[in-house]
Amino acid sequence: MTEIPTIGAEVPNGSGNLTSLDEARPEIQVRMPTFKDGMRFVGALAAGDAAEALDALDREFNQAAFERAASSAISELEAFKRKHAGPLEADAARSLGVLRSKVSDNARKTASLYAAAETAAQSVKKLSPPVSAPAETGPPGSGEADRSTVIAPFVATTSQRSAGPDRGTVERVLSHLSGLA
Repeated sequence: MTEIPTIGAEVPNGSGNLTSLDEARPEIQVRMPTFKDGMRFVGALAAGDAAEALDALDREFNQAAFERAASSAISELEAFKRKHAGPLEADAARSLGVLRSKVSDNARKTASLYAAAETAAQSVKKLSPPVSAPAETGPPGSGEADRSTVIAPFVATTSQRSAGPDRGTVERVLSHLSGLA
């Protein structure tokens, strides 16, 4: 007959070493649900559903293990966030400040260069001679132009913008960006 261990008695643990019942109690409490599942498995074997019972037991065991692991991981992540939130937030704020400062500096430089380029474009426009309209060859007011009229061999700048936003819009955006720092 097997003797039931008493408190303070030495019993084998999972690794084959002897330990006291008090030390083994947490492991016994963890393994008790598995033991009860095993008893259900034995009952299912008697009913003839061995493979299905084994699969069900395996799914239950895996689900329980995954739930314990997920719960543990979530609690560890929350503890890490609580412990390191201040330094992480400070690092992110410092990085954001550095980026804003760089954007601001570059926007100021760009605004200066853009103003110079637009001023130069206006100067070129003022210096260009106006394009003359071809002479009419038909009756006065008919609008028929002489088809043999040659247009001057120089390129004239017109007041129409070919692409991009107007100068005021660009300068407002650059002003906003230079104020980020």
